[in-house]
Amino acid sequence: MENTKTKTILAGVFIAVVTFIGLSSFTSGKVTAYTSNSDGEFKNLKVLPQDISRDSLMNLMKGYNIALGVDCSFCHVPTKRGKDMDFVSDEKPEKGYARSMITMTNELNVNYFNWEKREDPSTITRVTCVLCHRGTAKPIKYLENMNKVAPSHK
Repeated sequence: MENTKTKTILAGVFIAVVTFIGLSSFTSGKVTAYTSNSDGEFKNLKVLPQDISRDSLMNLMKGYNIALGVDCSFCHVPTKRGKDMDFVSDEKPEKGYARSMITMTNELNVNYFNWEKREDPSTITRVTCVLCHRGTAKPIKYLENMNKVAPSHK
């Protein structure tokens, strides 16, 4: 019994360490392309708040990765060296689409799901990317099927 308990604890510690290492590698070195100076100010944020914290930005981007089933290169181009991502560049049209979709979900939340009358749409958690995308970058098939199962309001 004691041996099983020890193995369970060790497995938990191992998973925690692997998760920590994985998250560290996800964020390490990649954010420097976003920053403009040693104060950590971000460049080229057109929809997201200028004062967003590094942790909030990384968690938000990770959420987009999961909601759309993509990685960073879906919206961002590689740097000239090809090793890291150039997060500041607007070269890929997908980045512009993402900005439009963020704006749309913010407007939906503020105008239709904001019963508490909050000013900050990011605090209203009613409509998010995953609602339509469901882990796919182009949810067209899923959304087309919605017309087949949704009741008519005629």
